[in-house]
Amino acid sequence: MVQAAFILMINIGLLFSYRGDLVSTEILATRNVNNTQTYIEQELAQIVTDMFSIDPAQYGYWMYKITYETIDIYGDPHIATGTISYPRVDWPDVPDQAFPIMSYQHGTVVEKSDVTSVIGEWILPAILTGSGYVYVEPDYLGLGDSEGMHPYQLKEPYGTAVVDMLRAVRYYAAFENDPRVQVVIPISPVRLSYSYYMNSADAEEFQNNLELADQMEADGRALDLMKVNFPITQFFSAASYLDKHGPGERYNLVDLGPRIHVPILALAGSLETHTRLVDMASDLVLSAVNSPSASYEIIKGGDHSLQNRKNEASKAVLKWVTNLKS
Repeated sequence: MVQAAFILMINIGLLFSYRGDLVSTEILATRNVNNTQTYIEQELAQIVTDMFSIDPAQYGYWMYKITYETIDIYGDPHIATGTISYPRVDWPDVPDQAFPIMSYQHGTVVEKSDVTSVIGEWILPAILTGSGYVYVEPDYLGLGDSEGMHPYQLKEPYGTAVVDMLRAVRYYAAFENDPRVQVVIPISPVRLSYSYYMNSADAEEFQNNLELADQMEADGRALDLMKVNFPITQFFSAASYLDKHGPGERYNLVDLGPRIHVPILALAGSLETHTRLVDMASDLVLSAVNSPSASYEIIKGGDHSLQNRKNEASKAVLKWVTNLKS
C-alpha cells in the first residue's frame, strides 16, 4: 500500500525514535551579518583590550535548541537537548557552499540550566558561525531538558550524547532522502517566500514588519512578541518572523521542490486567493522537477485546508493513488 506523507508546516516529533532522531526544534536567536558583527564587538569590548581583534563576521546566524534521541548510561532510550547555530545567508545572496561542522563540548557546569540551550546566544557561537561554521553544542545527559543526574566524568555517556546530536543535526539539515516516504500530498501549501512577498501588492506592509523585526533583533529583543497582519494575523517573536518569512527563504517550498524525488499531488481550494496561497499548488508542482509524477488539483469552492470540501479532497487523493498503483 502506498503510504502518503502530508507536509505540515509545524515541527513534530517522530512516533518511533532511534538514536540520533530529531524530536523537535526551537529557535533561540537570529542575527543578520551586520547585527552579528555589532554583537561580537560589544561582547569583546567587555572582556578584552582594543589590541585584540578578529576577522569581521562573514555571515549572520540562526541558533536553535534541538531535542533528540540518545541513550542513557544503561543503554536505554533517553531524550537530550543541545544547540545548533548555522550561518545565515540572506537574499539576494544564495548559499553556494557546504559549511563545515564544529562540535563544541562545554566545561563543567553546576546547574541544569547553565547550558546554551537554556541561556541562549553568547559570543563563541556568534564568532564561529559568523566565520562560516555550523556550531553544535550538546548539553550532555542530566543537563538542559535531559532528565536525571548528570553522569560527571563518565566518558561513555559524554560520547553518545555528542555523536547522537551530530546524527540529529544531519536529520535537521535534511541531507538524506527518507526511503519511508513514498509519496507527498501537501494540502493547501503555503508560500513562505520573501522575494515573492516583496514583489506583491502587500510589499509595503511586509517590509514594515521586517524592519520592525530587524530593529527588535538589533535591540536584543529577538524573542519579544510583535503582532502582524501579514502574511497572517498572528503574534510572532521577531526571531520567528525573520526565520519563517525573512530573506533566508528557509521554508520556500518552491525552492525545496527539486528535493522531492517521489510522486507528488498538491491540493488547494479555489477560494484560496491570499498572497501566501494563490497559485502555490501549481508553482510547487512545477518546481518538483525530480518527481516521477507531479500534479495538482484545485478543488472548486474549497477554502484553506479544504475543511469545507473534505469529501471532494478525499476522492481526489484516492483517485490519484489508485492511478499510481495501476
